[in-house]
Amino acid sequence: MQDTSRIISANSLPRLGNRLVRLRGWESDFRKLAVERGFSELNLPLSLPATEFISRLDGATILPNAPRFLDSNGTEWSLRTDLTVFSAQFVCRHASELTFPFRLFYAGKVFSPQGLLGAEGFRLGHASEFESLEFGAEIIGDQSPEAENGLMELALSTLKSFGYSGITVVVGDVRVIGRIEKVILEKAATSKLRAQLKTQLREAVVSKDFARLAELLQHAEVDAEGFWKDNPEYAELSRVTGGFRNSYNGVRFIVDPLMTRQRTFYSGLVFDFWATDAQGMLKNVGGGGRYDKLLEHFGEARSAVGFMLRDPQTAGVDDDLSVSVQSEAPPSQSPNRPVRIALPKGRLQKWGIQAFADAGIRLLENPDTTRKLVLKSECGKYEFLLVKNSDVVSYVERGIAQIALAGSDLLDEADVQTLLRPVTFTFGRCRICLAGRPEDEHRLLGRTRPRIATKYPHMALRLLRGMGIEPELIPLQGSVELASVISFCDAIVDLVETGSTLRENGLIVFRELAQTRVQLITSRGYDAQFPETLRHWLHHWQMQGHLIGSHFGTPRGEVLKNDSDSQEQ
Repeated sequence: MQDTSRIISANSLPRLGNRLVRLRGWESDFRKLAVERGFSELNLPLSLPATEFISRLDGATILPNAPRFLDSNGTEWSLRTDLTVFSAQFVCRHASELTFPFRLFYAGKVFSPQGLLGAEGFRLGHASEFESLEFGAEIIGDQSPEAENGLMELALSTLKSFGYSGITVVVGDVRVIGRIEKVILEKAATSKLRAQLKTQLREAVVSKDFARLAELLQHAEVDAEGFWKDNPEYAELSRVTGGFRNSYNGVRFIVDPLMTRQRTFYSGLVFDFWATDAQGMLKNVGGGGRYDKLLEHFGEARSAVGFMLRDPQTAGVDDDLSVSVQSEAPPSQSPNRPVRIALPKGRLQKWGIQAFADAGIRLLENPDTTRKLVLKSECGKYEFLLVKNSDVVSYVERGIAQIALAGSDLLDEADVQTLLRPVTFTFGRCRICLAGRPEDEHRLLGRTRPRIATKYPHMALRLLRGMGIEPELIPLQGSVELASVISFCDAIVDLVETGSTLRENGLIVFRELAQTRVQLITSRGYDAQFPETLRHWLHHWQMQGHLIGSHFGTPRGEVLKNDSDSQEQ
């Protein structure tokens, strides 16, 4: 029998060999660019004793998800998942031997905790599953804007030398989020309320849900529009980004005032680098920012700013990098790849089609007279996918659709953290209510574990616990009202629009738990690639009275031209 594995390996060798040559070229280019700008190279170890990453401040580890192993002496070691943290440890350990400001750079492998350690412990696999190559540079001990500018120049020069094109830089500042948090939490009367508000704020920031953010500000008796107008951190962010635009022609800079980081040691300006792949779609290729708090963990109170870049294959950019290095214009949607918009069947489908028609995107066919599930726009640049309501999130998460409409009830129940909710509409507003038979209302709170039926078990549990109720939940997918009518449960938690179904079945609303809204959802890549398109739609939706709130329309000073050359007007 012929050994096909040998044939496959032999056929792969030229491609792998070419990639190795290219990879060494990237390392050489990065080293040359960094040395020319006065940076010193560090050769960082692959692992260090885990105790090295225990904070001198609070005793917590700053590498919580790092893959670890025990040596023959029982010492626990941490593999490096983050070159920045390893370099900070090196600088603090050798601070007495260094002259500050200290400019350093490095290149090397990092290890993904998902690749090495799963839920059941150590997992063996191919090296490419959990190894990746990163390039980075830092300036330690320099708080000046010149340090940030110097690193931005090195990062952009490196990206161009790697062959990246269509470069976009999204810029934020964690101090903007800090100001929002301070304003929202300072009037919270109890620690429990503070924790609830902090969780809601985090969810709103991560998903860029400005409607929810505005509600939180309103709860704190703060006008959202006035907050942005008087926010000095946002004004400084706009000024810094404007300076970047003036300095680097051919690179697109976008302000994102809700940009944040998972790591708590970031303390100021943050930025993400995006570039196009061979199909013209944006992929995240790195990022960085100011992290003055990091070195404090190792006992040295020094400022720091840096960046990290991924190699093209790790970033998901085509190995061939077939897009020309000189092609630096903002990317446009390929005419061979229409933008796909997922619409859930039913009420949202009709409202969504009308909203996009109001923005100038009209269908070739009437969805009421055809059984087709994919409908094209008149201009041919958009496709509408008619999908089941519960499937909307999956289509966007997996990149099948770039845009979708969904109810916030569905998104909250799915606990979606990977998608953005930059737009909230006026149509389709409903209530999540606790309801049941009138005679059951007075007995409900007296029960130790009331039995409650719902289509939304995760959201219901969170909302009911907020009321002090610890329920026994019965997940149902059909007519939830029936469970209460036949006394299968003590109450139900369900979506209520007019309340007619409840009334016809002899049920009443005990309490409104939350309001739901229809929201536009998209991926982070599409948000970074086509903000002009989204803002163009927003202009029309605002004129038609369709908007409650939008991430794009709130901060002032970020005016982008309509992308009339690439999208339909």
